[in-house]
Amino acid sequence: MMKRNGLIKILICLSLTAIAGNELNVKDFGAVMDGITDDSAAVLSAFSAAGDGDKVYFPAGTAVMTQPIVVSNQSITIVGEDVSNTRILWTAPGGIDIEIPMAEQCEIANLQLIAGCSNAGSAIHLVSENRASRAMICL
Repeated sequence: MMKRNGLIKILICLSLTAIAGNELNVKDFGAVMDGITDDSAAVLSAFSAAGDGDKVYFPAGTAVMTQPIVVSNQSITIVGEDVSNTRILWTAPGGIDIEIPMAEQCEIANLQLIAGCSNAGSAIHLVSENRASRAMICL
């Protein structure tokens, strides 16, 4: 009886892991996260590789971005290691630029978004062709 219960628990854990999606570490795509190097290409590669339900993970450090992050046609999570030591810094004019279609779900957690340039503009763009869509941003 104990072995059967143990087996059932293992199967449930495997099933939940499969549903959760993959975790894509931006460093695996070449991000340096040193606060100096432009990490745009590496970060955008991680987002391009992410599929529905996946997580794009930023370890501790500062990712420098000069291009917008566009989340398209998928529901993903953007997560950092810890809000006190994980940052995404935009150095290009326009400031923080993340575009999320309102038809998709996107969670952003455990990181700082920083506009590190003069004339910093808007922060998060919610792009919708269907005005009936709703979005919620929790800060």
